[in-house]
Amino acid sequence: MGISLASVVAIAAVVAVFYGPVSTALGQSWMDSAPLVGMLLTFLVPAMVILLFTTEWTQRTALTTFTLEPRRGRVVAAKSAVALLVAVACWLAQYAFGAIAALIGGASRGIEVSWHTDWKVMLGMLASFLLTMAMAAGFAMCFMNTAAAIVTYLALPSVLGLVTLAGSGVQKVMEWIDLSNASIPLMTGEWLGKDVWQLLTATLLWVVIPLLVGIRRQLTTEAK
Repeated sequence: MGISLASVVAIAAVVAVFYGPVSTALGQSWMDSAPLVGMLLTFLVPAMVILLFTTEWTQRTALTTFTLEPRRGRVVAAKSAVALLVAVACWLAQYAFGAIAALIGGASRGIEVSWHTDWKVMLGMLASFLLTMAMAAGFAMCFMNTAAAIVTYLALPSVLGLVTLAGSGVQKVMEWIDLSNASIPLMTGEWLGKDVWQLLTATLLWVVIPLLVGIRRQLTTEAK
């Protein structure tokens, strides 16, 4: 958590110092630099979520936890609530420090910053971020092993990206499978566009199914 917040502060400071080229490349809206400020969060927060669900199984402390609280559903619900709160807090932090970087950078460089807020885009960005966190949690509960879950989560986009190079026919199929590409309409504020079914399909495949399988494993696997 400390490393995640430190990365946000450090990148925000760099953006403020070099706000001239950053605004030229990304735009002069305060929202444009926020994803850059939270760039490392897309790697660090999912790893933290995975650790939340796998550490007890890899360190063999699950027996202690489920002895203290035999109702495993409560344990899974509590961890899910913590994961959600941490994800939302980190997402808000990147926009807060992105706004501070834009304010300081714009004032020091004499650049007029646009403070218009597109709430539809912001909520879409939040939804996309939470989907990736849910996918990480699903992998963690399915594998119940830290290394396997983190490697799968990090390697999946690269593998899917390589598959799309196989040809246009495969590329059309991957539009329904690749969650990162299917989430683009969310991040652009086009929630109910023509690609909504692709997003729902990819979400079912990489978020809903792993979560359902993972929750069942958490509730039924013998703790030893």
